[in-house]
Amino acid sequence: MKTEEMKEYIDQFIRPKQKQYLFDYFAGQAPNEIPPWFEPEPLHDSKPQQQTDAYKFSKLNDPTGEHGMYQRLCEWLKDPCFDFEERMIERKFQDLIEDYYTDLAIWQNNNQIARYFKWRYYYAQQMLKEREKWIGGQREEEKEKTN
Repeated sequence: MKTEEMKEYIDQFIRPKQKQYLFDYFAGQAPNEIPPWFEPEPLHDSKPQQQTDAYKFSKLNDPTGEHGMYQRLCEWLKDPCFDFEERMIERKFQDLIEDYYTDLAIWQNNNQIARYFKWRYYYAQQMLKEREKWIGGQREEEKEKTN
């Protein structure tokens, strides 16, 4: 193999593999504590939205306000340790709110997991960039010395 062919072979096959190995190594060496400034875009679909609130729900189901539905819903929101009875219309509101908080918790958990891996990839990319800057600079200096 000629010198030129050897350089071509190294650039085409060897360096990308070395870079991938280094990427994996740096990703594995990323600090476990993710810095607070690292806030990537959410990976998973849009954040769940609350279907309704106590005021809208009570106006829709108790427009006159005679039955005190709004007050009961507000009390439940302040302290949701009790459940409304199955046959009460307030139970529908409770189910909507509980479903929303369940969906929100799942969304937050999925994005926290994604944030963990995105941090590792970000860290590895930054380390490779810094490495290229230093090694690239040394190579340039070596070229200048030989010329």
